[in-house]
Parts: sequence; C-alpha cells; structure tokens
Amino acid sequence: MPRQVILPTEFDVVSLLSGLDIRYETWDGRSTKTVRGVASLADACKDDLSFCSSNGEYGAYLISKSDAGVILCKKSVQDFISNYGYNPYKPP
Repeated sequence: MPRQVILPTEFDVVSLLSGLDIRYETWDGRSTKTVRGVASLADACKDDLSFCSSNGEYGAYLISKSDAGVILCKKSVQDFISNYGYNPYKPP
C-alpha cells in the first residue's frame, strides 16, 4: 500500500523556501504569502501555488495570464522581467 502524505490546509511559501535554503524574490515585498492549494498556471487562483517551466519572454507571458498567488519560475523568466520591465497590465 502506498504511503499517504497529509499536507496542511495552508502553508507559508516564504517560510518553506527559506527553510529549504532556496533563493527567492517577492515582487510585492511581502514577507509572507499563504497558499491553500496547488494548480496549473491556467487553473490557479490567488490562493494557489503554481510553477512555470518555460523560459524567458514566453515564460513571462504565461505568468502574466495566470491568477496564481505564487508562481515558481526559472531564473531566465525573472531576468527577462527584471531587464525588460515586462508588465502585462501596461497598455501597449
């Protein structure tokens, strides 16, 4: 029989990443962010954790279309957003 893993109903992502010694940045400067679920970029809501496996500009584009509260992404996406100031909410 497979081992059953019970997850908490919510968890603080910043504490989790810090505890794992994973480098991260928060875009809104908040020191905590609680999530209550995990979902794909397309299906996530503000209380969900999601991730993006795409690179650079395409990854930034996919992230811009998501409602996820927390998105884990590759450094290339972070660098693209930092270098080009990608803002999906800014009109063309």
